[in-house]
This record gives sequence, structure tokens and C-alpha cells, in this order.
Amino acid sequence: MEPYKAKKMPLEYKIDKEMLMLISEANVKYGEYKSLLNTLEFDAGFFLDSVILNESYKSTQIEVPRFHKMRCTT
Repeated sequence: MEPYKAKKMPLEYKIDKEMLMLISEANVKYGEYKSLLNTLEFDAGFFLDSVILNESYKSTQIEVPRFHKMRCTT
């Protein structure tokens, strides 16, 4: 049995001046965020775990209604 080989999907985007400025701004903010986490006197893992848990919870809230709708129509 051979492993599944996914096809590359075409991804078209254009890096213009506005996109480059947004990427640069995001990079600066991310650096500030990482340095803040490093200077705080608590385990950043606890904070990140809570963020991941919250995102997972929000994702299930989005997916569950869609699942119920699919199940009811079949």
C-alpha cells in the first residue's frame, strides 16, 4: 500500500506594498509578544495552553451546528 500523495493546490497571491507593510507590522508585533512572554514571571506554557484550549472550544462551537445540519439532511 502506497501513502497518499496530496496534489499541490494553486495558490495565487500578490505581494504588493500594502501586503509587505502588513507582514512587517505583524512581524514586529509578534516579536513584541514573544519578548513580553519571556520577561513575565510565569510559565508561558500555561498561558499558551489556555489559548489553545479556548481556540479548540471556539472551533467546536463553529463545527457542531454544521455537523447537525449535515446529519439532519441525510
